[in-house]
Amino acid sequence: MYNLFQKLTAEFIGTFALIFFGAVNPDFRHFRQLFKGRFLQQDCEYAGCYHETTKPEGAVCRLVGHQGIPKCSLHSTEYVLRNIDAVVRDYHITTQATPPRLSATS
Repeated sequence: MYNLFQKLTAEFIGTFALIFFGAVNPDFRHFRQLFKGRFLQQDCEYAGCYHETTKPEGAVCRLVGHQGIPKCSLHSTEYVLRNIDAVVRDYHITTQATPPRLSATS
């Protein structure tokens, strides 16, 4: 639900976003064609496993169980920075700061 709130907020105010995903399939939560930004999710042979369980507590990773971080959710700093750069490039976002406006005083 947290990812959905971030995405809808970004969409509403017309900004770009990076949304982190793990076991949830983002295509079940979002319309990619309406989203400005990137979904961050690592490859996993059990991708989307969250949707395959009926347990109230949710899915348990088949690779690491309750011990550690599932690889679908493990994002390095370099991976995140590359995706930030890609959003800036893909959407032609300027990174130059706008100088403050000075008001005339007498």
